[in-house]
Amino acid sequence: MSLDLTLFNLLYGFASTHKVVGLFIGFMANYAAYFLVAAFIWFVFQRVNWKARIYVASLAIISIIIGRGIFTELFGFFLYRVRPYIALGLPALGLTTGSFPSGHMAFLMPIALIVWSENKRLGKWFLGGTVLIGVSRVAYGYHWPSDILGGIVVGAIFFYLTKKFLPK
Repeated sequence: MSLDLTLFNLLYGFASTHKVVGLFIGFMANYAAYFLVAAFIWFVFQRVNWKARIYVASLAIISIIIGRGIFTELFGFFLYRVRPYIALGLPALGLTTGSFPSGHMAFLMPIALIVWSENKRLGKWFLGGTVLIGVSRVAYGYHWPSDILGGIVVGAIFFYLTKKFLPK
């Protein structure tokens, strides 16, 4: 927990002392995921034929439902972890669910890995955006750093499992 607290304090302190950075962090933590999802939907429809579109969309939907929709919720239910802004008495953000693992990362990581597996150049942008959203959610007070790492691991595991068992 001490590494979590140290990293959290570093990121949260940086975001809260610089107004412009704080506004950027707030945007990234709260709204940037919508842009990544919209870009992913565009990416799906750019596939050359309907079979490729269905495969990419199915890979995303299945890995997200299992990883984010089922596993993350069960894990959070059995191992509830209080969010940092509650634990540290910071200004209320309105979220009262558990923080580990990060649902945003469990949702966004399969999307980023799908794009990366299909198009390395574009996939780097998606992976970078996903990590930036994760860091922003720490700096904003929603998550501990290990929550983000846990969500990334969950998303990656269920992406690779789904890819292994979903016939192309």
